[in-house]
Amino acid sequence: MSIGDGFAILNGGDTAATHYLREKTYAPLKEKFMPTIKEAVTKAKVASYWKPLATAYNKLPVLKQNQI
Repeated sequence: MSIGDGFAILNGGDTAATHYLREKTYAPLKEKFMPTIKEAVTKAKVASYWKPLATAYNKLPVLKQNQI
């Protein structure tokens, strides 16, 4: 982080620090953790649970706003 980055965060809006971290860390963290996540999802067979769950959810009746 540069001094300019620090001042930009201090003088920025409420989400300036979040924006900075997202911009600087998102891609490296995604690259680092994606292989581990993919391995865990494959090992746990998440896809085999997702399709029946999504199918059942999609069969639920939809409530209109004025019915709530």
